[in-house]
Amino acid sequence: MKDKVKKILDDLYKLDPSLEQHDDKLQEYVLMLEKMKPDTEFTQEFEQRLKKQLLNKIQFQKSNTVEKKTKYTLYFITKRFFS
Repeated sequence: MKDKVKKILDDLYKLDPSLEQHDDKLQEYVLMLEKMKPDTEFTQEFEQRLKKQLLNKIQFQKSNTVEKKTKYTLYFITKRFFS
């Protein structure tokens, strides 16, 4: 964990060297943020589940759009010819 913190701090100092004067506080903050970060992985199972959910959502939107167009068309035909 210390290596990660050092890497983050080094990257920060490269961006703004004046931050080095606040090294102690920054180290504390980075450690705090590191502890707050959830330990999550992008697993293959998650990827497959996400793809499936997205495909289902897209399919639903497409079918919903077709259904709305069909209803609109039927409404228009009914109004136009049977009014």
